[in-house]
Amino acid sequence: MSIGMLPPAGDPVVLGDDQAANARLWRQWLPYQPALYASGTAALAAAVTAALATGHGRTEVVLPGYGCPALVSAVLHAGGRPVLVDLEPERPWLSRQALEAVLGPRTAAVVAVSLLGIPERLAMLRKAADQAGALLIEDSAQAYPPAGLANGSADLVVLSLGRGKPVSLLGGGIVLCRDLRLAARLPAPQPPAGSRWRLRAKAAAYNLLRRPQLYWIPELLPLGLGETRYQPLHGLAAMDQVRQQLLGAAVERYLQQQEQRIRSLLGRRLAGFAGELVDLAALCAPQRRLLRYPLLAPTPVLADRLAQALRRAGLGATRMYGTALPEVPGLPQGIAGGELPQARDFAARLLTLPVHQGVTGVHVERMLAVIGAVLGEPDGRRVEDWAEKQG
Repeated sequence: MSIGMLPPAGDPVVLGDDQAANARLWRQWLPYQPALYASGTAALAAAVTAALATGHGRTEVVLPGYGCPALVSAVLHAGGRPVLVDLEPERPWLSRQALEAVLGPRTAAVVAVSLLGIPERLAMLRKAADQAGALLIEDSAQAYPPAGLANGSADLVVLSLGRGKPVSLLGGGIVLCRDLRLAARLPAPQPPAGSRWRLRAKAAAYNLLRRPQLYWIPELLPLGLGETRYQPLHGLAAMDQVRQQLLGAAVERYLQQQEQRIRSLLGRRLAGFAGELVDLAALCAPQRRLLRYPLLAPTPVLADRLAQALRRAGLGATRMYGTALPEVPGLPQGIAGGELPQARDFAARLLTLPVHQGVTGVHVERMLAVIGAVLGEPDGRRVEDWAEKQG
């Protein structure tokens, strides 16, 4: 294991209190109204609860067949029935054909997930949801700003402020609701807990341990970092007052960052592997900020080899969730869904590279050297050895 190890995602957490920034943020979100919860999962559960409450007995909630297992725990906590839908081939998007096959009189909502910052095709999903009499929920936990915020294409928008998210306060979730009557259906959260000194201590520890020289420490501890496992949601708490006061400043600080230079550099350099790697960032989100840079390897075996070689070199690569949702450990039995062949293929071949503020041009060159080695460029073994030693 390399002592110099890049974390896979997340920028340093900077805490700054600015109440005027909160007022500016509320105006920026109009006509959507915010409801603040303790986590992104709780926020999604609240959004689904509102959708079920207005659905006249509808219980089914459409989810992508590949994604975070928290999607399922949120729907189950709300009392809904998750229906897993396959993806388009080699894309992180719901299959239009598979979606149309499951939409019907029992569908309460369709959840559109912006995976790694890649927005879903909201116009198409809006039309499909309207035809079925269902609501559209945009899950923008991994993307900011939400793709549909400007044109109001989603009934509800969900944001997460958790660790490694675009705007992070190491916890917190938000539901943006377009309709006041729908907002009235959101469940009232339990009283919050939290203190300013505890959050500052948590942020200081997080910022220290995410440094490449120290990230190997949390990697070695039994913290479950990067582990994908189903965990049920227990209760809906409110966002604590400390995070509420810091929210506006955190969003403004994120939006003031320059466009991701590393993302652009990676895109240009990865063009040399166009015949071997599917560059999802270039194909699906050429102008969007990304949480991580997503690629599809030619085969699952090569995806594993690439991830292992890049991690040995300390370069922060991940396989994300690693499996389609039905294979996630601990997932309750009986979740509706078909074979999901495209979601399984996507999960088996997906590889992500870091693009956060700690990544430099030197890191990018090392990533490309390792990728070239694994994919069989001439003298590849020597290049891979060199890249690993540089870690």
